[in-house]
Amino acid sequence: MSKGLLLIIFIAILIYPITIFKTKIVSKSERPAYGQKGQGGNLVTNPEELQQLYSNTFDERLKHREMFPDMSDIKVLNEKLFHLNLKLSKTKKSKPWIKKDLLKVLRSLKSGKSRDPHGLIFELFKEETAINDLLDSLLILFNGIKKNQVIPDFLIYGNITSLYKNKGERRDLENERGIFNLVTIRTILDLSLIHISEPTRPLYISYAVFC
Repeated sequence: MSKGLLLIIFIAILIYPITIFKTKIVSKSERPAYGQKGQGGNLVTNPEELQQLYSNTFDERLKHREMFPDMSDIKVLNEKLFHLNLKLSKTKKSKPWIKKDLLKVLRSLKSGKSRDPHGLIFELFKEETAINDLLDSLLILFNGIKKNQVIPDFLIYGNITSLYKNKGERRDLENERGIFNLVTIRTILDLSLIHISEPTRPLYISYAVFC
């Protein structure tokens, strides 16, 4: 090998050290996990089976659990209080919401959040973006829901993103946390129910639910 070629190689190493020396050997414990453990500890990698595994996992987490026997008295009292409040609410109806109420809620929406199951984002409903026709439509929808006590089907959907907690084995779903992203309009409705009904409550609340 000529001295000229050796000089070129030496200069190349000095100029581009990253390509030569940035290679990192990753241990098995640091490598990304592919698939998740299913029943019996078997590794599930098929996309359809993985989707079913996640669905079953969150169904189990969200299912209704029986109350401890020593808490049954509290359950009975809470149910009586609920039915009493429900009876009182039928005779004391709140006034229809107005645009001023809705704008207060829309101003509290945070930017940069992920899309909802229908592809909508909060920025579409902010005061500087939403046109009057959209605000009027939201008011008609929300007041109709409040009056008739019926929620339309398109508001009941939600996305679940499962994230690793950075603790424990990656392939174990017990070490993942679910973040629930509801339909944007449903979130605005929920915020309206809270902040218009309870005007003294602070506007800074989270839009995500963790499981």
